[in-house]
Amino acid sequence: MPDGFRPIADYALLADCNVRGVDGLEGGEGTFLLCSFWLAACWARTGERAAAEQLFAQVAGYANDLGLLAEEVDATSGELLGNFPQAFSHIGLITTAWELDHPTTEREAAVPHRILLIANRTCECPAIHDHVEALAKKHEQHEVLVAAPALNKRLAHYVSDTDGAVRAARERVDAAVSELQSRDVVAAGEVGDANPWAAIQDALVNFQADEVVIATFPPGKSHWLERRLIMTAQNGLAPLPVTHLISEYGIDEP
Repeated sequence: MPDGFRPIADYALLADCNVRGVDGLEGGEGTFLLCSFWLAACWARTGERAAAEQLFAQVAGYANDLGLLAEEVDATSGELLGNFPQAFSHIGLITTAWELDHPTTEREAAVPHRILLIANRTCECPAIHDHVEALAKKHEQHEVLVAAPALNKRLAHYVSDTDGAVRAARERVDAAVSELQSRDVVAAGEVGDANPWAAIQDALVNFQADEVVIATFPPGKSHWLERRLIMTAQNGLAPLPVTHLISEYGIDEP
């Protein structure tokens, strides 16, 4: 039991400054209601629902006839102390009531498992679709984002002609998303920066992935591998899992 709190069996938190003379004032310190609500919320999150409900009911029961709470309460007499009404106490009441009404297991079940797939010419590879489908269907709720960097040919890059690269990437993304959706995978797609590492970082701004899958050509055929993309992603995204898939799909495209 941390110093400065009364036993949890008392269902109330009491600051250590109740010792006379610590703050220069006579009398003791009241119980800070927000902290008591926090304790109830923590119990609710850790599955101790009965204790959470008991504490919540006790603390909420200190409200006056208008349903208002002060900053503190004398846990012995029930007298409200300190600032009145106190917004913090009511915020604690509301958030703890929400915790009790939305058990953690239900919230976790509602949060989808998110997979980010980074690929370009390999976007349409059936083997990659198989792998991503298997990953997604491990989870009842899931989301897949297919991001294809708009890779350009060297000459087009030098003359700043990116339209063709964006269009080709969009066609690949749309085809991959359509195939995944046909397999009952919840999927969406986007065209990313020509730099694959930048494309990954940009995608993660709005898509909070739980794992990342990067598909490349084999060593010796992949510019991404030459640029050490996999090592960069694994180091830069840790502890986020990064899976590297190799495919020759599309390798002969001009």
